[in-house]
Amino acid sequence: MTKPQSLYRYRPCDDGILEREVEALEQSYLFAPPFSAMNDPMEAFLEVGDEVDQLFIQLAPQAADALNHFYGVVTRFVEKTALISFSQNHEALPLWAYYASNFAGFCLEFDPLALHYGALQGDQLHQVTYAERALPALSMQEMFRSREQVGPVVTSRLTRKRHEWAHEQEWRYITGVVGPKHYLDSALTRVFLGPRMAPAHAKRICAALKGRPVDILQGTISGYHLRFDLLQAATPPKQCPRVGIGRFRPDVDLFSNAELAAFLKVPFEELVHECERLDADPNMDGFADIGISAEHPDCLFIWTRYALRNNRPIHWRRWYDSRMRQVDAEDRHGQRTGKHGTH
Repeated sequence: MTKPQSLYRYRPCDDGILEREVEALEQSYLFAPPFSAMNDPMEAFLEVGDEVDQLFIQLAPQAADALNHFYGVVTRFVEKTALISFSQNHEALPLWAYYASNFAGFCLEFDPLALHYGALQGDQLHQVTYAERALPALSMQEMFRSREQVGPVVTSRLTRKRHEWAHEQEWRYITGVVGPKHYLDSALTRVFLGPRMAPAHAKRICAALKGRPVDILQGTISGYHLRFDLLQAATPPKQCPRVGIGRFRPDVDLFSNAELAAFLKVPFEELVHECERLDADPNMDGFADIGISAEHPDCLFIWTRYALRNNRPIHWRRWYDSRMRQVDAEDRHGQRTGKHGTH
């Protein structure tokens, strides 16, 4: 599964909810609603108990309590499950109509990797699948066969929709708790304002994001297409008001510089420059550790600490090869995340 380079979240912007949406922007969070709040009533239909289970209850009535307990556990799990939906397309006209107040709302663009390293650490991003039929009822038999991988069995049902919704190109974060999920300021890269957005609403959003590292673009309708032009430029990270302390001290943070210099096949200054770049992030709070991995000696790691806007501290460990090219955290033996220096 290839994850998209950007994720997009469409938002409404009516008078009655403007301040709610502005608060989420100012405090850098996304609200995760319960699964039951999804727009397609059929996707919330998760059956438990197939014909085999029902026959088993008839043949062994004493097992009914155990099976009903199982059904209850699964049902409560689904009821408590929260999710955040995204698209991989910011120019989908139906989505602007459905979810962005009929072109009067806005669309948020996120860097998926930076977004993950906020309050969504530990949660998984899933691509929604589309089909004509729902999966069969979740049975005790299937759960027993998959007892070591129960999560994927349930998740496969929480990330499935009817094929009529395929144009949404949806991705979902499935989380365990309903409520706000804070993200790093740098995770939000662009905000697209709908062509029908009220000027007062656009002004309010621009004011809320002034001094942030995010471009704001105003949409206009051009024939059958949307066009977006820059309305407010992103503030360079070094000029943004700080959320974290942001304290890079080369003499302290790079105390093992002899070992690091011996590892690198590029000038030591490239490591210093990368640390300075990371330190410029508004949420950056400090460096926890920088060194050569004992488990993966072909990699150098930079372990950073950030402060979210709800004051929650989070950590992010990045991996680099000897030429200071960032490598994937899930494949530290050479698979790259993308361009040098990317989050």
